[in-house]
Amino acid sequence: MMAKKVRLEESEESRVSVKMRLSDAATMPEYKSEGAACMDLSSTHSFFIRPHSYAYIHTGISVELPKGSALMIYPRSSLHKKSLILANSVGIIDSDYRGEIVVCLYNTSYLSQKIVAGERIVQAMLIKVAPIAIEVVEALTPTARGEGGFGSTGV
Repeated sequence: MMAKKVRLEESEESRVSVKMRLSDAATMPEYKSEGAACMDLSSTHSFFIRPHSYAYIHTGISVELPKGSALMIYPRSSLHKKSLILANSVGIIDSDYRGEIVVCLYNTSYLSQKIVAGERIVQAMLIKVAPIAIEVVEALTPTARGEGGFGSTGV
């Protein structure tokens, strides 16, 4: 039996409404392909990041997220070409934060790296979040894996 291909059409109802304030220097975030999970955020200014130094990159964007959501900020894969990494690995914009989205990049190389105004530097993904109800117990339910970590399921 042949598998049937199903195309899921994105409807307006599936989109989550996010209020956004943009500075005059901001670039409108956008999804760069039909299947992109994240939208790209860009720098508002041009400058150099010195070797083995941090720099705060302004996006000129502030958001009002729906309650029960967060905006995850990830580095764009192309940052490795400039030896740049997101200093805190992943940024989290909480639903009650109203300030500008500013990211911290670290230059891992021995050369200064240039960031150009309007350059796409990070990507953002909206996720749903739920508060955790903690239940303190004496023991956890056993599993086949147990307490094995750091490569315990294979290399």
